[in-house]
Amino acid sequence: MERFEKVYEKMEIFRKEEMIDKESFFDIFCKATINSHSIHTNAGTEIGMALDLGISKYNHSCRPTCTMVFDGFRVCLRPLVPGVDASDTTKAFISYIDVGRSKYVRRKDLKARWYFDCECTRCVDPTDDMLTAIKCSTPGCPEPLITSETAEPCYIACPKCRGMTDDSVVKEAQELMKSLPASFDPNCPPETLRELIAKAERLLHPNNVYVNRLRTALYHVTGSLETKMGMMHKQIYDNYKLCFPKADRHIGYQLLHIVKDLIEKGDREEQVAKFCDGLGYGSALGAHDLSYQGLCHFSIGQWNTSGATNLIFEPFQAVSYAYEAMNIFEVCFGLDHPYYLQILALWTYLDTNANKTDAELISLTHFSDNRPVDIVKLLEKANMLPSPAEVKEKKR
Repeated sequence: MERFEKVYEKMEIFRKEEMIDKESFFDIFCKATINSHSIHTNAGTEIGMALDLGISKYNHSCRPTCTMVFDGFRVCLRPLVPGVDASDTTKAFISYIDVGRSKYVRRKDLKARWYFDCECTRCVDPTDDMLTAIKCSTPGCPEPLITSETAEPCYIACPKCRGMTDDSVVKEAQELMKSLPASFDPNCPPETLRELIAKAERLLHPNNVYVNRLRTALYHVTGSLETKMGMMHKQIYDNYKLCFPKADRHIGYQLLHIVKDLIEKGDREEQVAKFCDGLGYGSALGAHDLSYQGLCHFSIGQWNTSGATNLIFEPFQAVSYAYEAMNIFEVCFGLDHPYYLQILALWTYLDTNANKTDAELISLTHFSDNRPVDIVKLLEKANMLPSPAEVKEKKR
């Protein structure tokens, strides 16, 4: 009610004798507030609020099945989950907020802005508390200890090493998590972020969402994670997979950070030679040759080969990360969106080992124009479309 009173007082001053009665204004205020939604950039950054009669009929979920893509004053709902019809409001859910946060913060935000207690599938899932896990007190033990910001502080027994973490340590970790802001100012001094990261890493598990949001904030402020950058980017990526749907744009952007880091190391050719020699093939064999000759099968972060196992091979990782990002951008933005087309080009160049400089490849991870591209017109201009006679011949 405090927010309503402030808005009402300002409206009284503005409208003067034309001001409607308080009860009618309260009714309008509630409808406008509850049915509004966030406006965000294609990078997923929230920049404002809007009231749209079409979007307002969609309910919220912290596990959204659809994403909103903005094109000027237009908004398009794109399914993130196979089999979901974006026009079916019983299955199509959107996120009203940034879902890359803990249950406590998400619920707090929804309550403050939309006045409801979220009971979506993710909020009632106990495994979501992995995002607020703390470190085991036993030095060197990697096991996450599950708790939350609002759980009653108590001794926690580690299921792996059987060590006990004192309730005072649990309470200190909880208070630290609750004290951290929901978002960080881009002008925040890097030293402040470094101090917070040092505090967080002492108490919180590496997969804790607060640790990874602090690292992301530092990266946005300084352009670097400073130490073990590749490993840190992958930890953030693993954390994002716990927070967002598989095809969410945030995961796609994080994959591109990993690709950029791998490219910037400047050892693509050297690593190709090492990997191929290790398998007994010539160093001229590239990523495209290996993957399409059936000599190996890969998935992100892991390789299985006929001649070796658990090999870490960075250019191949760059190819697979770029491929995954391309698939995500196709789902989120569509085939005619320049973001998708840029990553399609990036993956193609990496996969075919094209003669491109690091700067040329990295430039494809930077986005500006988001206007849809008329691919048919471009193909016509380049005389790459089949002639009417060829089309007719294929139909026979």
